[in-house]
Amino acid sequence: MKNIIYLLFLLLTVTSCASKVKVLDYSQAPDWVQNHPLSETYYVGVGVSKKVKGSDFRDLARKNAYEEISSEISVSISSNSILKQQDKNGKFTEMFKTTSKTFTNNQLTGCKQIAHWENKDEYWVYYKLSKEEVERQKQIAIEDALISLRQAEIYDKNNDYPNAISAYAMAISAIKPYLGQRLKTEYEGRTVFLGQLIIDKYRNLISSVSLNHSQKELKFVSFQYIPAIDIWLTRYGKPLGNIPLKIESKAFKYEGNFKFNSEGKVTLPKVRGNTFKTSARTTLSMDVAQMIEETVSDDLVKALLKGYKTSFLELKYILDEEANTNTNSEKQLEKYDKKRKETSYNTELKTIQSLPSTMADEVIKTRNKVEDAKKEWKRTVNIFNTIGSVAAGTPVTTQNSNCTIASTTDENKIIEVVRAETFENNKLNKAKNELLKSKKCFRNSAIRQITEEFTFENTKLTFLKYAYSFTNDKNNYYTLSSLLEYASSKTELKNYINK
Repeated sequence: MKNIIYLLFLLLTVTSCASKVKVLDYSQAPDWVQNHPLSETYYVGVGVSKKVKGSDFRDLARKNAYEEISSEISVSISSNSILKQQDKNGKFTEMFKTTSKTFTNNQLTGCKQIAHWENKDEYWVYYKLSKEEVERQKQIAIEDALISLRQAEIYDKNNDYPNAISAYAMAISAIKPYLGQRLKTEYEGRTVFLGQLIIDKYRNLISSVSLNHSQKELKFVSFQYIPAIDIWLTRYGKPLGNIPLKIESKAFKYEGNFKFNSEGKVTLPKVRGNTFKTSARTTLSMDVAQMIEETVSDDLVKALLKGYKTSFLELKYILDEEANTNTNSEKQLEKYDKKRKETSYNTELKTIQSLPSTMADEVIKTRNKVEDAKKEWKRTVNIFNTIGSVAAGTPVTTQNSNCTIASTTDENKIIEVVRAETFENNKLNKAKNELLKSKKCFRNSAIRQITEEFTFENTKLTFLKYAYSFTNDKNNYYTLSSLLEYASSKTELKNYINK
């Protein structure tokens, strides 16, 4: 009985709620309202809006109809389009979507209202846009692009770079609303994808140049001036003039703007080598970005063209170590080496600080553990050397023929003598004199400790070469190359040992 009462209650409730739902009557509505129209020759948009008091429901219905047509016209971006090929971070896609929306809105001005219908609650509109008209607009864009392309090819042939870049940019601008598509057309008797064709010709333009320089050797001395250098820009053997030059260099700071003259030549003035490293690089290229800024107005086209790289010339300067030592005083070199170490430390610190806090803490902890391990290893080696030392005056057979191995006392004496000196040259001279005076052979571990008293790479290398005659273990002397920082120094020591 209770179940019957509950079912009756539920039935009454549903009936009551249903009576409150407003059912709209479309029996008098035209067919296009009841069934969305389809057409092979027109884009169709049907828009509807509620008649809300105080609102412009007619305009809202029209916008809804336009939105429907717009969604039909818009084409998804092809993965093979030039836009997608260059789009690394979505920047081009967003710029293109804005462009495409503006262009489509302009096309919608050709829409025609076919009919409208309304009842007490709603307002309906019916719009059409000719597909033939939309296609005609596309063909006009293609023809405009082809005109600019042919003009660009003339400039290209004459090596008129600024005008060639401008004309290629105009060709791309003409088909900008269609950059998301592979725009197929006929060109010079063959079927091509127009956007890709324009870009390929543009890329050939900027990558087919050659840059050369006049110097036989590229050497520098720390914080001294490098000589002036002539740079030439050519294409297919012909000089390119009035082209801006782009210079990228951390070691050499060039002030001002540089441009190749009518003979395709530019002279870079002498500049100071502000670096602590043993090598420095300067990259030179045609400043395509500047030419684009001067000749192209559209932001999307600018960004697209700047995404392609031009030919470049890399100047690899090597530190002239001998001249570096002779030219710079020992005090200066100490200051430079200290600054180099500080720079390296600060760079490492910035890298750590850029990490998430938890990761940075782990990196710092790990680095501290490594430093502690190094100290403990050094202490262990010292203890081992003391335990395994040979008494002074005991003759033994070694790879350095029969010689007397210096005792730990002898070794420590030389280390203390070297450590007592302030200047690097004095340290080096003392170390050499003490080895010579001893008339004994030294273990590689002792030579390592003496070498660690020096600050500069060049001094370490000089001493290691000299001390090779005083080692008792020539077979394993190569292990001392770990004291050197640069690969060139390690190679030099290896070559010296193998003589």
